[in-house]
Amino acid sequence: MLKHPLFLIIDGMSQAYRAYFAIRGLASSQGLPTNAVYGFAIMLKRVLEKYPPDYIAVALDSPERTARHAQYEFYKATRKKMPPDLSQQLPYIRRFCEAMRISVLEIPGHEADDIIASVSTQALAAGLYPVVVTLDKDLYQLIDTILILNTSKDDLIVDREKVRELFGVTPEQIPDLLALWGDSSDNIPGAPGIGEKGARDLIQRFGSVEALLDRAEEVSNAKHRTSLLGNREQILLSKQLVTIDTKLTIPVEWTAFKVQPPDRAALMPLLKELEFTGLIKQYLPPDAGPFVEVVRTDLVPAVDDRVFFDIHEDRVSLWSGSGSISSVPLDRRVEALFSNTRIRKVTYDLKTALLRLRGRGIELFPPYDDPLLMAYLLFPNRGKYELPDVVFELTGQTVTEGDERTPWIERLFKELSPRTAQEVSRPYTEIELPLSPVLVDMELAGLRIDVNVLERMSREMGAQLDDLTRKICEIADCDFNINSPRQLGEILFDKLNLPRPRKLRKSG
Repeated sequence: MLKHPLFLIIDGMSQAYRAYFAIRGLASSQGLPTNAVYGFAIMLKRVLEKYPPDYIAVALDSPERTARHAQYEFYKATRKKMPPDLSQQLPYIRRFCEAMRISVLEIPGHEADDIIASVSTQALAAGLYPVVVTLDKDLYQLIDTILILNTSKDDLIVDREKVRELFGVTPEQIPDLLALWGDSSDNIPGAPGIGEKGARDLIQRFGSVEALLDRAEEVSNAKHRTSLLGNREQILLSKQLVTIDTKLTIPVEWTAFKVQPPDRAALMPLLKELEFTGLIKQYLPPDAGPFVEVVRTDLVPAVDDRVFFDIHEDRVSLWSGSGSISSVPLDRRVEALFSNTRIRKVTYDLKTALLRLRGRGIELFPPYDDPLLMAYLLFPNRGKYELPDVVFELTGQTVTEGDERTPWIERLFKELSPRTAQEVSRPYTEIELPLSPVLVDMELAGLRIDVNVLERMSREMGAQLDDLTRKICEIADCDFNINSPRQLGEILFDKLNLPRPRKLRKSG
């Protein structure tokens, strides 16, 4: 059980690298790589839900050379350069943290490990309980000051006993262990010829690198003894390089680390830009929409040049955009309003409204507008165009069942009409709007079909399908179900050796 007040410190670079290599091929429709940002976001969401903290921060490495580079010119010299499509995502990870109102700790010339260690030491002195979310074994030397949450091992909580179980030494002996063992990822040389097991056995026996070097003649393994006697300075340098600095001067104001609700105005457009639609509802709680009083009346309200309306079973909501909404009976008394060519009528799903009005013997005359058609033209790749879906996509607010929709129709109209006029004016005004009453006429009139012609076409196409199936099986040299993706894949890629298509993934 983690203690409170809990201070979660995310090792941002280790989590970004893990996400980058764990999720491959993820990009936005504009070609922006998003795998590292997405993995970081889902990691953070899961950790926040499973281990809700009181304080939180994210630590990042700075690109500048550090004090360790001054100590050892080959420090991290063999490490591969950060992949360009990962470095391209780091600004988005920073923006994501800022939108989540999470402080980012990044100091030029200092590594994230040292920042984490120094801030954790101050946090402990301030009465907080630091827990570091990391995959980096170097930080295990800080156990007693912190706990480690290793997200690569099913959320392994690493304490003092777990360090001994994993490495065979105490947390404070981790630098001694790594000084012998070395660290290829940071190009720390260690003691040549002494591996993980040998290093562990030596530290368990002698306690520290310094004691081991002073008593190197007592080491029975000739290879190990020679390495220790011939590489004293290198081993001591290695220990300096792997020892984390807990005393950086970092002014902290603990209120800046307190957990806060996300900055909705910043997070919503960022998630949209990254096309993380699925994460919007996870990170942003439902936000109540506009409230407008609805008055049931038998009188049609006076309106100026525009009215927003929404049809219910036997009533229609009418709103000018200000004041209260009038809910009036859906009968002849609204004819004058809907036939007035000086008033612009705005509803969501014009075609359905026209159908329902026709069913009541009421005609709707232009001019009229439909935010649904606007959304359809502006966002042609959307799967759903229901009003609640479009509202959430555009505003992040939630339309619940039973809500009065008229204010939302007005909100969408104001949001979409300028873009429609600028980007899709002609398709909207010359095709979609005029087509709506035509589709209503077609739906009401119906289509006359010749059943005999359709039956003949069915027989002819069935014969063609049988002939094509026979030819396909001849090419495959076997009978199989061409409607089975699995069987078809085996024939195409395993038997006929056709090149396999490259799988692409879209953002969440």
